[in-house]
Amino acid sequence: MTLKSPTHHLRNRALRCIGLAAVLALCLGVCCLAQGAAVTVTPTSSSHSNTLLLIDGKAVEVESMKVAPRGTQMMIWIRELEKLGWGEVQPGSPEQVIFKAESVTLTFVKEQSVALVNSLPVQLPIPTYVRDGRLMVPLSFVAKALGYKYECAQHTVAQITTTATKVLPTGDNSVTGKVTYAGKDAVGIVVRIVDADYRLIQAAAATTAEDGSYRIENLPDGEFRAYVYIKDNPSYFNRASDKVVLKDGQTVEVPPITLGRVLTPLKPKIGESVMPAGGRIELSWSECQGAASYKVVVKKAGAAEVVAEVVSEEPKAQIADTKLDTNAVYEVKVTALDEEGEFLGGTEGVGGTPWTFTVTRFTNITDA
Repeated sequence: MTLKSPTHHLRNRALRCIGLAAVLALCLGVCCLAQGAAVTVTPTSSSHSNTLLLIDGKAVEVESMKVAPRGTQMMIWIRELEKLGWGEVQPGSPEQVIFKAESVTLTFVKEQSVALVNSLPVQLPIPTYVRDGRLMVPLSFVAKALGYKYECAQHTVAQITTTATKVLPTGDNSVTGKVTYAGKDAVGIVVRIVDADYRLIQAAAATTAEDGSYRIENLPDGEFRAYVYIKDNPSYFNRASDKVVLKDGQTVEVPPITLGRVLTPLKPKIGESVMPAGGRIELSWSECQGAASYKVVVKKAGAAEVVAEVVSEEPKAQIADTKLDTNAVYEVKVTALDEEGEFLGGTEGVGGTPWTFTVTRFTNITDA
């Protein structure tokens, strides 16, 4: 397919800047925002992994970006997101990759169609996959999760803007609801409003009253959720209500949001090297209000097999060192349960920083 002037000449000049030979005209999503710097992506031929990336009109070489086989999604190597300055890839297991931006943490698992936005599971437009040892993720999903507007159209380029989301116009709709923890009203919890893609709506927030209730007003028409954000409430996991549709000056009551408390590892510290004492390793964590028991699961980092599993009535437990290999990295997951066996809280794990430790032991050296 031949692109006519002036697009044809502009493309040729850009391609010569980075030494590329041809452009395959494909139908890609067009991502745009009303204000801010533009990032434009044009795919090269399918025999190359390179793409032409324009940031504010300047050509930047991208090492690994591909059009998905179905031809409707652009897939990008997760490390390229670091090059764009959108965040950092955190150390993790081979099966799971965590990308941490300024206010959002994205967790991807290879060949899975669901990712986590902070701790909330969200359906991907296309599953992740590994190509040449590189985890490829949907560019549209990342853009939306970071708060950038993404719109699809039949075009030969994909354009992304990286500035903050424009403030929505105010309206006369309202959302009301309650927040609870351990079956009781949760007081002083900041509740925000997010759109259908979990993007925060600026200035749409309230704090729960003595009875755990909140009311957020002046909302425009559209689809929204009430959202408890860990950045506002660091002791609790992210939680979202069911989606509600607002229109025509309605006041909509959403079902109660039930909180889960974040437990903090105390001993060993995250990433610490531990030497067994008395044939055991001691674990301890912050207490969870209302917990009747704690379920502790220990696995080798990145593995599915459970190495040790115990239940404790106190915020501490011991693991026999005979089950642990020297210099191996282990991951601990603690879940707090109430008397009915219902979830109350846990260590961050997926969507945050895993609680890991390494086992060390003395080595006896004898003369030969």
